[in-house]
Amino acid sequence: MANSSPFVLASDRTTVPVQGGKTNNNAAPGATNAGVLPALANAAVPTWTEGNLVAHSVDLSGNERMTLGTALSQAIDSILIYPFGHTFAHISTATTTTVKSGAGTLHIVTVNSLGTVASTTTIYDNTAGSGTVIGVINTLTLSGPFTFNIAFTVGLTLVTTGTVAPDITVSYR
Repeated sequence: MANSSPFVLASDRTTVPVQGGKTNNNAAPGATNAGVLPALANAAVPTWTEGNLVAHSVDLSGNERMTLGTALSQAIDSILIYPFGHTFAHISTATTTTVKSGAGTLHIVTVNSLGTVASTTTIYDNTAGSGTVIGVINTLTLSGPFTFNIAFTVGLTLVTTGTVAPDITVSYR
């Protein structure tokens, strides 16, 4: 849909000719693009060519097209996975803590305050301080939230070390 129309700048009322030579899914973006096609209504789902400028796709009722995977992912994240929030555990000593037995999801480990001398937090997929390591946080120098959002199958155990242990909060389901 090529067009040619004058474009008036509001600040000085200068008329500048503008031409657009691109149409939907016809070519890669270039110097003759005057703007975007905000949405293109199609009865059938369109196919696109990689690298081409394309319009947002809607059906003939104006509904946004979305893949089932995207829709399910958004629904699961907002409704099913976190309907009641997360459970938490607070650990402030150098110890081995089994936070959860059985399968679950590790959301965030937050280092609230650093430990001293050889301070680490090791996270295991186990009900003991051994086995499959999920991660190790250097709690001597790193603080703040560490987002995992990963599943564990056996259990969730953290081993905190240091002359003065770090203060951490674990968020999980």
